[in-house]
Amino acid sequence: MVFNSIQFALFLPIVFIIYWLLRKNLKLQNLFVVLASYVFYGWWDWRFLILIAFTSFCSWGSGILISKSKTRNPESSDDASLSLDQQTACMQASRQSSAQSCANTLPDSLQKNTKKYQKINNAKLWLTANIVINLAILGVFKYYDFFVTSFAGMLGVDASRHLLNVILPVGISFYTFQALSYSIDVYRGKIEPTRDPIAFFAYVAFFPQLVARRMQTYFVGIIQKDGDCRQLRYLCRFGVERLCQSVG
Repeated sequence: MVFNSIQFALFLPIVFIIYWLLRKNLKLQNLFVVLASYVFYGWWDWRFLILIAFTSFCSWGSGILISKSKTRNPESSDDASLSLDQQTACMQASRQSSAQSCANTLPDSLQKNTKKYQKINNAKLWLTANIVINLAILGVFKYYDFFVTSFAGMLGVDASRHLLNVILPVGISFYTFQALSYSIDVYRGKIEPTRDPIAFFAYVAFFPQLVARRMQTYFVGIIQKDGDCRQLRYLCRFGVERLCQSVG
């Protein structure tokens, strides 16, 4: 479905009216946005919905896991430093008993900071896993055939048997990097992860900006609070005016 088609001319008013009728319930609005966006995106080939849903799920889940693992950096290096007497006691304990005895001689602040570093490493692990998974999917669909053809041409061999010959999903680069930006922002502490999967799926698949390929930071839905109805009415009026100007 493209923007200048008859199908979209019928699709948009229906979506707009239903979305407006659900303006008092943000959760239903987001659920409807997901359904409408998936209909719009899957109109050409429904199988591509599997990719965008999987990308959304990975980034949403990684955001929660990163948040659980992520802690603040150690407060100060002074708390983590050992005095000469403590270092000597630790060395003596390691010689006389085991490493566990040495660990028991460490100050509580150092043990806590060690656990903090371990949690930070876990957060990096979840972030890295999400990035690798999503970029691997993007690389297979967008660049695999290109690189195989290029290397085969350099070697002078036939690459037709090794090509996947898959159709490039529309907007895969856009929604992949938009989903990744969310998990990266969660890791950096810029935003709090959402616990609502429907809200995040709406953020990734929101159809007006999906094909337009304009990336945005994490912002789900127009109404975020009960008092934002005036903003919604203004944006709707502005959008209708721009649409009428473009048609006229």
